Amino acid sequence: MTSYQTDPQGNRTTSDYDPEGGDAREEGWYVDAARTRRPVWSEIYQWQDKPEILSISSSYPVFDSQEKFIGVIGVDLILSQIGDFLNQIDISPSTKIYIIERDGSLVAGSGTDLPYKMVSGEPQRIQTANSSNPVVKATTQNLLREYQSLDKINQALKTEFFLNGERQFVQVAPWQDELGLDWLIVITMPESDFMAQINVNTRTTIILCLGALGVAIVLGWYTSRWITRPIYLLEDI
Repeated sequence: MTSYQTDPQGNRTTSDYDPEGGDAREEGWYVDAARTRRPVWSEIYQWQDKPEILSISSSYPVFDSQEKFIGVIGVDLILSQIGDFLNQIDISPSTKIYIIERDGSLVAGSGTDLPYKMVSGEPQRIQTANSSNPVVKATTQNLLREYQSLDKINQALKTEFFLNGERQFVQVAPWQDELGLDWLIVITMPESDFMAQINVNTRTTIILCLGALGVAIVLGWYTSRWITRPIYLLEDI
């Protein structure tokens, strides 16, 4: 098997990674495409040589000129890289963004939450309904109460619930593609963050209104002086 590193733009750079031990044909990125004989997203799987790394692969089967299957080309997307991307999205101080599978398993999220926990040296996927993060846990449990199953969420939705006495605003959007990817993107924002932005906008509006009023008063004063000045000049004749 030949593996390549890529730069941030996805361009192939060097072939400096040579896995030792194990058979790549047993890994998820290879098995799924070899079984279906069509381009697919693999199931999320762990690397054989680095079990603490979880990734998903976009895999394409390769055929020769006689349409005989000869191998698979796959591109890995490491879950921690998705989390790094989500952390770059700045909505508000306490907004939580995360991606989950239909069974509730965490794919990636903003913050420091990992999509797995180590159990006896092996990574175990996190079920968001049992997450140690109270916001993630409460959000998933609320969605399950409302819809019974995450499989029933087929379009974007907005909902809300209370956590420790504070309202939480939630937006959920399905993310699907022609290769079989089927995830849910969840955004949770506490009311305090939402109101803080409204208060900032309100203060800005008030300041702008007062500024406009001040300009109008000064402009009105100068205008009235400009209009009445000829009258005063006539009185002096």
